[in-house]
Amino acid sequence: DAPRDASGKPMMKGASDDDDMGPDTELEYWRQRTGLLNSIIDQTKTDKCRLVLGVCMAARSHAHKAWKQIDLRLTDASNEAKDNVKYLTTIEKSLEPLYASGPKEVLEGVPSLLSNVKMMYTIARYYHTNERMTRLFSKISNQMLVCCKTHLLEAGPEPWTHDKAELLAKLRLTIALYNKYYSEYQATKEKLASQIPKPRQFDFNEDKIFSRFGLFKRRCEKVADMFSTIIQFEELAEHKEIVGM
Repeated sequence: DAPRDASGKPMMKGASDDDDMGPDTELEYWRQRTGLLNSIIDQTKTDKCRLVLGVCMAARSHAHKAWKQIDLRLTDASNEAKDNVKYLTTIEKSLEPLYASGPKEVLEGVPSLLSNVKMMYTIARYYHTNERMTRLFSKISNQMLVCCKTHLLEAGPEPWTHDKAELLAKLRLTIALYNKYYSEYQATKEKLASQIPKPRQFDFNEDKIFSRFGLFKRRCEKVADMFSTIIQFEELAEHKEIVGM
């Protein structure tokens, strides 16, 4: 849980599952949490704090016993945050194309991205829970979706006014990215399942990971089919004479 102030309110907002958030928010959250916890730990080492704790210990106060438990929890939380930053940083470079490049470059980097995420998952001490990994993959999917939408609307907010052939190529690239992402995920999952002894498995919530991007991909397939038909009829209309008629 996030640290709380004297009134019981969270001192920092936790990692969110917002549909528009990308995976960079995970690393940013744990970096902020590390900084906050380090600040709290530094405060507990001040002379004033040590004096108060010394008096409580000398008086054998119940508050001192409670503080010892809180201190252990604080240390554990700090170690967890530092460890999560350490391992999330290892995939930071693999995530850069999601923000700085187009779908083509993202598609080319999908195998490397899945490999690095798998490596992080298998060795991380704290970040390997199903909930956290599902959230991370969901945010990767979110950012892929944002990348594709940006690419599709490069020529303006109204797709119907775009060059049809160029738009069709962009739609097919979006479809190819989803298919590559999904197939690489499944291949990684199957590879882990076949290993002996079995390492940590990809038993995450796939509906949450792929549902939004999958729905967008299916819409792109329908639009691509429609534009493909339109292009065929336009090419047909350019020929005034049709052989055999």
